[in-house]
This record gives sequence, C-alpha cells and structure tokens, in this order.
Amino acid sequence: MYPDVTIAAIQSLLNAKLATFAAAQSPALTVAYENKDYPPATPAVPYLRCFLLPATPVAAGLGTTAQDYIRGIYQIDILGLPNTGWAAATAIADKLRTHFKRGTRLVGAGAYAGTEVACESVGVMPAMMEDTRYKVSVDITFYAYMNPA
Repeated sequence: MYPDVTIAAIQSLLNAKLATFAAAQSPALTVAYENKDYPPATPAVPYLRCFLLPATPVAAGLGTTAQDYIRGIYQIDILGLPNTGWAAATAIADKLRTHFKRGTRLVGAGAYAGTEVACESVGVMPAMMEDTRYKVSVDITFYAYMNPA
C-alpha cells in the first residue's frame, strides 16, 4: 500500500514552506493561519494569510485500490497597508511566485513521511480592498496522490 497521505499532511507541508518564506523577508512577515485568532500586533504592518482549498479527489487509476489524485489551491493573501500604492504588495507577490514556482516539490518527513506535494502553477490575482487592507492574493495550484477513502 502507499504512504498515508492526508489533507493535514498536505496543508502542513505548504504551511511550512510559507513560514520559511515569511521568516526570510526583511522585515519578517507574520502569517495568519486558518482557524487561528490573528489580530495583527501592529496594524501598520503588512502580513500574510493562507487557506487550503482542496478539490474533490479523483481515482488516478483503475480499481478500488488505485490512489486518488487530488488538486487544489493554496491561497496566500498579502494584506498590505491602504493608501500606500500597489508596489509593496505586488513585490511580495512576485517573491511568492518564485518561492512556490512551478515544479517545486515538497516532501514530508517525520509524521508526514511519504507525503509529496507538487506545485503546478502560481498566479497573482487582482487586488482589492478588504476592510482597511489592500489585498493581493497569490494562488498556488498543487497536486498530490493519496490513498482512497
């Protein structure tokens, strides 16, 4: 049988890749993860917010034991400051595109050994205002193989 790849494992690998990116920025960016209370410590700083949007898996082969092929979007919102123009948020978006570039493979270790997630494409979405923030979303399309449910 194949390694037990789970949605939690996929999300953990993508979150870890984002955490590495955020910590490497100058100044470091903070990340608001799903279902965690996150009021920015300082309202005058940009931050990132992420969501995993998995699609329904499909059989990757014939038979009941064939692995499932799952695709989805890992969405990262850059929540920049209002009235400061588009350049700062777009610069972060361009760096994220490089960090999660097409062909990037994330391989799990420890509890997630055997999990492999591949980044298929990265797109920068149109900007919009959200509450008091200027938001630019970066969508990373990913795929992985997992055991059937």
